[in-house]
Amino acid sequence: MEIIKRAALILDAVSANKLVTRLCNTQMLAKDQQYKDMLNKLLAFDAHKGNLNLFFQSMFSSEEQ
Repeated sequence: MEIIKRAALILDAVSANKLVTRLCNTQMLAKDQQYKDMLNKLLAFDAHKGNLNLFFQSMFSSEEQ
């Protein structure tokens, strides 16, 4: 729902020739941080030595928290 609201705000701003600014709220910032953390884990994972099943379980269990 947040994405739809943001898209409507952008559409209104663009049609009125107004500057579009980044909408920062706590939910978006938290999700951004979650994606960064997941990417760091993915980059650090050694596919040859690590257990892929456990890796994905840990990735998606941390997403639910």
